[in-house]
Amino acid sequence: MNKRKLIKVNYLLTDTFICVFGGQKSNLNIINNNINKDYEITNRNISNFIKHILIDILSVFVIFFSINWLVYSPNGYIAWIILAIKVSVIGLGVCILLNLIFYRKEMIHLLMYVKKRKKSA
Repeated sequence: MNKRKLIKVNYLLTDTFICVFGGQKSNLNIINNNINKDYEITNRNISNFIKHILIDILSVFVIFFSINWLVYSPNGYIAWIILAIKVSVIGLGVCILLNLIFYRKEMIHLLMYVKKRKKSA
């Protein structure tokens, strides 16, 4: 579906009013806000998709080999919980590190967003 057809469908949907719970009338303005995002998702470059998949596969292998040295024979529930926490921390650290390496711009935007939200709260 091309962008012109999406805009026409969006106009038809947002122009009509529908009845929602409680008898209130509402138009579908949320579609108007998401139309460009939907268009961007469906028309992504295949090389970006392959890059994301390869980095995800790399993350799996790095996490697997980095937790391979841990002892996997917990004697009880507490030991199992401690082992799970260790694996989670290592996996999270590897994911953050690889994202900082390969997706630097997106991570900087994320950190700026978190800082802005922290200041406003």
